[in-house]
Amino acid sequence: MAYNKAFNTWYHRVHRVHGRCTLPVTLFKAVSPARLMFLQKDKSLIFLTGYMGAGKSTIGRRLAKQLGYKYTDTDKALEKKFKSSISGIFEKHGERVFRQAENELIERLSRRHHYVVSAGGGTLTRIETFYPASRSGVLVYLKAPVDVLFERAAFSLKDRPLLNEPDTENLFQERFKAREPYYTRSDFTVETHNRTSDDVIEDIIEWLDTLP
Repeated sequence: MAYNKAFNTWYHRVHRVHGRCTLPVTLFKAVSPARLMFLQKDKSLIFLTGYMGAGKSTIGRRLAKQLGYKYTDTDKALEKKFKSSISGIFEKHGERVFRQAENELIERLSRRHHYVVSAGGGTLTRIETFYPASRSGVLVYLKAPVDVLFERAAFSLKDRPLLNEPDTENLFQERFKAREPYYTRSDFTVETHNRTSDDVIEDIIEWLDTLP
C-alpha cells in the first residue's frame, strides 16, 4: 500500500513536470520505496549537518558560492530573529522557545530551492526538524572524530552554550553520541578530519553530480 502510494506520487510528479514518463515500467517495479522517496527530493536544497566543530558554516558558505546557490546558517538566522547570541537566547527564553523557533525555521527552509543550509549541531536531531529537512532536500553529514570536534569547538570564537556547562568534555561526548544516529541517517557522509575545505567541497559536488 505504502509502496503504491509512493510510486503514484512520484509517477504523477514526473508526468506533471515532463509531460510524459519515458522510463520503463520494469524500472518502477525494481525501485524500493526508500529509493522513490530519494528521487522526490529537491537536489538543489542541501542541508549540512553534523556536530559542533565539524565546519558546517565554513563549508556551507564556500559550497553555496561555488554552486551559485543562496546560503543560510540556522544559528545566525535565529540570532538575527531574537537579536541575541545563542547563549543569550537560551538564558532569556529557554531551550523550549529556541527549539520551537528552530522548528519553524526548518519548515520554511524546507520549501526553498537552490539553497545550502548549515544546520546547528542539534538542529536536525529531532523528528520535528529531521523529517521536513530529509523529505525535501538532501542531507550531508560532515564527520570527524569527537575528540577532534571538541578541540575545534573549544578554540573556536563561535558562541556555544554547551561549552559553558560544567564537566564540558564529558557532556560534549555524551551529546555527540545521542545525536550521532541522526547524523548517520544523512544521504551522504564526508570525512573532514585532516582534509582541506576544498577537498570536502569537491567530494560533495562530485556526489551531487551523480544524483538523478
